[in-house]
Amino acid sequence: PEAVAVMFSVRCRQTAFRLERRMRLTRGMATLEFDETITNESDAPAHFVWGQHCVVGAPFLEAGCRLETPARVLYTPPELYEPTSRLTAGQRADWPMAPLRAGGTLDLREVPGPEGHTHDGAFMTDLSGGWVAVTNPRLDLTFSLHWDPAVYKWLILWLPYGGCEAMPLTGIYALGIEPWTARYNLEGALADGDAIELAGGASFHTAFEARLA
Repeated sequence: PEAVAVMFSVRCRQTAFRLERRMRLTRGMATLEFDETITNESDAPAHFVWGQHCVVGAPFLEAGCRLETPARVLYTPPELYEPTSRLTAGQRADWPMAPLRAGGTLDLREVPGPEGHTHDGAFMTDLSGGWVAVTNPRLDLTFSLHWDPAVYKWLILWLPYGGCEAMPLTGIYALGIEPWTARYNLEGALADGDAIELAGGASFHTAFEARLA
């Protein structure tokens, strides 16, 4: 009567990993708790990267929403996502001011409406804490994620503000807030030295929360 939980698990077909996730709600709390475990069921060490694909959308997301996170550094993707991208590719800057292709900078904390017709991404790091929040002042609501910054050292932003032109996401209006253990996929993380190595028979565990207040 005080809580409800559900457990998901899967054995990967192309790797030796078993993945488990428990999601839990407690009565009277607007918090969804996640507990996740990755187990290497082989005898040999294996590498992985781990992250969360959280996307905020309408009707909560709208012009005037504000994004906050305790990052110090941001990187723009090495290549433009689409012609509708506003940000200069392959740049390093101080959060939250990102360099624009047209010159000047853009405050990534400010969320525009879908009429902006833009599609960008950014990678945040050097986090002084493990959280990100999106606030809708009109609704007086804040959605936030909270995690261990020693595990998730990167926050990846996906910024499709109505400017996705490629199928199947043409015209989508959303904000991706994604804590990750590495900046890139496994191949890139191995090259950067950011991939996690898990010994044979060992397990990796982490937890995070999603809150509404």
